[in-house]
Amino acid sequence: MPAPKTESLVIDLRPDKKIAKDVEKMSRLAAVAMRPVTSIPMHTAACEMISEAKRQLAKIVGWYDKILKPLNAARAEVNSSKKEQTAPFDLFISLRSRAVADFEQREEAEEKRRQERAREYAEAIAREEQQREVARLRELAKSAPKAERATILEQAKAVASAEPIIDMPESTKPPLDRGDLDSRETWSAEVVDLGALLAAVVRGDVPMGAVEPNLPWLNKQARQVREKRIWYGVRFFTTKSFAMGRE
Repeated sequence: MPAPKTESLVIDLRPDKKIAKDVEKMSRLAAVAMRPVTSIPMHTAACEMISEAKRQLAKIVGWYDKILKPLNAARAEVNSSKKEQTAPFDLFISLRSRAVADFEQREEAEEKRRQERAREYAEAIAREEQQREVARLRELAKSAPKAERATILEQAKAVASAEPIIDMPESTKPPLDRGDLDSRETWSAEVVDLGALLAAVVRGDVPMGAVEPNLPWLNKQARQVREKRIWYGVRFFTTKSFAMGRE
């Protein structure tokens, strides 16, 4: 397959002189940003510096967004075309793979049933042979000398109480030919009893990772309940961040 034709793309990522100057200035102010605020004048100055930094940051982000906009549009168009062209292949592979997997599962289930029937038959044959051996020993004891009779009967008793030796025939069914396809099993988990799972975690039978906190949901609850409710094991707290005021 020939490589797709693409036009060469050259992008000048060098910011203009004003932006470059602002970036250089902000880099030098890194040490100042770590200084603690210890007075009201310092607090006022720090807020003004944060506001100015946010304005400069917005300019830089906007400048790069102008570059990214056509690139993102081109990427979206390429991905859309890619999805359109690969969709029939993905659909075919998905449907036929499902059909193959279903067939293999049916074949595996049938093979298990066949093996179970073969085992039941082999066990029945083994028990018949065991019973014949017990009957032979008991019959032999009847005509055996008195001194040997007890030993033969004990032997018959041992044979009768022993587990029969089952001679299972090996499966002669050839494995399914998948060609160059690989097969793999994917294990998944489903919570069928949340209460039982929580109890197992409390006992230490299941790792704590099985019930990790749902932080997005808890944060949503925190914004709603705030300090109005106490939940055991949960602390609701606030953090402050600063945003540009509306002009």
